[in-house]
Amino acid sequence: MLLIFALVAFRGFSQKDDLGLGEERLVPLRVNAQIAKKRPFSATAAFKSPGPQSYFLLDTLSLPFIDDFSKYKLKSYDTLDYSQMLVVDKMTYDFTVDGLLIDTFICSSDTTWSYLYHNTFPDSLMSKTPLTAFQVIFYNHPADPFAPSDTVIYWDPFEIYDTIVLASTPDTIDSLSLVLDTLISISDTFKVYPPDTSVGGVTNSLWIDEDVFINSTYPIDPITVGVATFDGLNQYGAPHNGFSDPAGYGLADYLTSKPIDLSYTVTDSVYLSFYYQPQGIGNDPQVTDSLVLEFFGPSTLEWYNIWSVPGTSYHKFKQVIFQITDPIFLQDGFQFRFKNYGTLSGNLDHWNLDYVRLNAGRNDADTFIVDVALISATGSVLQNYEAVPWKHYLADTTLPLVADMAVSINNLDTADNNVGYHFNIRHQSNVSTFPLGSNNTVINRQDSANRILPIDISFSSNLTDSAEFEINNYISPPPTDTIENNDTIKYIQRFYNYYAYDDGSAEWAYLLNAPGAKLAYRFTSIIPDTLRAVDIYFSQVIEDVSAEFFYLTIWNSLSPEDIIYQQAFQTPVYEDALNKFHTYLLDEILVLSGTYYIGWVQVTDASLNVGFDKNRDASSFLYYNVSGTWIQSIIDGSVMMRPLFGGPVIIPVGIGEGFSPIKKDLQYRVFPNPAKELVYIQADGNNNQDFLHIMIHDIYGRKVKEVSTDNGIVHVAGLSLGVYFFTIQAGDNDEFFIEKVLINR
Repeated sequence: MLLIFALVAFRGFSQKDDLGLGEERLVPLRVNAQIAKKRPFSATAAFKSPGPQSYFLLDTLSLPFIDDFSKYKLKSYDTLDYSQMLVVDKMTYDFTVDGLLIDTFICSSDTTWSYLYHNTFPDSLMSKTPLTAFQVIFYNHPADPFAPSDTVIYWDPFEIYDTIVLASTPDTIDSLSLVLDTLISISDTFKVYPPDTSVGGVTNSLWIDEDVFINSTYPIDPITVGVATFDGLNQYGAPHNGFSDPAGYGLADYLTSKPIDLSYTVTDSVYLSFYYQPQGIGNDPQVTDSLVLEFFGPSTLEWYNIWSVPGTSYHKFKQVIFQITDPIFLQDGFQFRFKNYGTLSGNLDHWNLDYVRLNAGRNDADTFIVDVALISATGSVLQNYEAVPWKHYLADTTLPLVADMAVSINNLDTADNNVGYHFNIRHQSNVSTFPLGSNNTVINRQDSANRILPIDISFSSNLTDSAEFEINNYISPPPTDTIENNDTIKYIQRFYNYYAYDDGSAEWAYLLNAPGAKLAYRFTSIIPDTLRAVDIYFSQVIEDVSAEFFYLTIWNSLSPEDIIYQQAFQTPVYEDALNKFHTYLLDEILVLSGTYYIGWVQVTDASLNVGFDKNRDASSFLYYNVSGTWIQSIIDGSVMMRPLFGGPVIIPVGIGEGFSPIKKDLQYRVFPNPAKELVYIQADGNNNQDFLHIMIHDIYGRKVKEVSTDNGIVHVAGLSLGVYFFTIQAGDNDEFFIEKVLINR
């Protein structure tokens, strides 16, 4: 029996979607920067692509079909992912007539005849013979433009009237009394891309669309590591309705299987099962929202509603299982798909899907899986940070690390299993393994356990600017284990040029619900270094506040409040790229050491929504001020804001040896500022201008230009936009003058 799903009523965005906690609040995201990326070309769920005519061949899968989303198995329809040597051109057409290509075919859908009359008795029909029949094969399959979809018989577009007495009397050919059809075939050439099967015939994907978000950050206590999250965003991480209507409601994400050979009978006991969870750590779907399952009938070319559940607040993962018995579905070419209805204007109404299994030989009680899997693992091994600058770490490799490496392991089997746990750290080609003597543990059936290994390591590399280390947590499950992908979790420990508390993935947006609010984030640097920028991920919610000003601010302390840097008239910038942060460059040299605070002072009462990571808690380092008093945040999580450091920006000390510091009475007028093409340098008072030597450095301390001039004119047309430091030396004088110049065209 089919359960028919009825489309439910409209639901708009409401304040219930906010997590109000006084002056500070969390609001749902309107984009998912984790998957927000531009692609040269991508097809939709249909195999015929928009724009350039491309077609992607699909391999038909065989049972069992199993996906726990521990590995990305969605199909990417990027043409750049394919070897062009395997791409072929193939013509498509709408129909053939007796196997021949015909552009235009005029015909009758009813049988046409040749009538034979006696001319003496014109009302006496002696015989009639059907005229030529034509077999027309149509190619209108919704998924495959090369596969025949229908076969129809048509006849000549006329009828013949003949007599037998007077042989010289011409036949009468009549078509006026007929209803004729005109078939027009439009031919096209498709670039045909091969199936994504690897050597040995192993398929690389199970699904044919990419709307859902494969992740491990949104679920709470998943079955195994990784789920498919449904929301109101498309495959590019942007709202389905493109911000056009904050309250827009409708069909959002699809997750559609590849064709599956389901040539079985009812006695083969084919069952489909899956787990689902509403909300997780995201936004709860309302009662008017829903998660839906549909089946595709290969013979009818139609989708049928099978199962649905209305939205609700968070609960633990629930398993759904049922048998497939209808012959419409027990055919080669069967497909199934999940979809959700909800708000289309952002990262809202979350559903998490986990461990989908389709196989024969099952029964109603087959709800257990012979699988021991990792659920989660420790992230950064740094005790206080997710990331620190590599040069800072090298200066103090005794930086506190977490006490141990812990993972959660889930035994889905009906039997107890002895499981080994290990981890190693890989850097380039080197691998460091950290065994634990007796590293096996027995995990009871249908139970989970935490496994802990002590950490006593230090990172080393021959790289000087940055380094990456791959930390692999892995288990040794029993040989009967179902899926290998969920036996390993990898984490990249990054040492770049920034400090970070967040893991780079925002699940919410954080805002201060007050005018003129201040936000300050406390960091402590390992060594003194030059702060060159601040990275902030501003996430667009309902309102576009990209024109609202704020003051980028650095504090030395909050009590008493001591501002050591402030850059006015900054605005939130929404990045449309995988790197979700926007970099705010400082326009002057600022060397920081010890503890400091980065953040902003709002100019208006607009809500500046900054990305918020719910999986890493740094609330003890976040402070806000809305009424003259600094208050520590009470919301668990971390704001996505990071200080970026460069190599120390050293003020140039001259061309040769013994160059002395800046002399305050050595003055030059440098204009115009801002400059476009030319900069003029004019001496004040008695200073020498006969011969000037100028070095120009960018804000990172890199020398970008060095010139000598006897007229005080410097050409800067070749410099990029930005802030530069002009170091001016007069003649043989070993003293110099420095001026900051903005290049802005």
